[in-house]
Amino acid sequence: MRKQLLTVFFVAFVGLFSVQAQGVVGKWKTVDDETGEAKSIVEITESGGKI
Repeated sequence: MRKQLLTVFFVAFVGLFSVQAQGVVGKWKTVDDETGEAKSIVEITESGGKI
């Protein structure tokens, strides 16, 4: 039981840092929920330290 608990905490800890490492700056594709078809590409940029 202790080994499983440590594994869960380790996975949660690693997952937390991997999510924080991903930035939002870049090109993103929007997808229609119903059809799954790509609808547009949105570009998010940073200027003066602000997104």
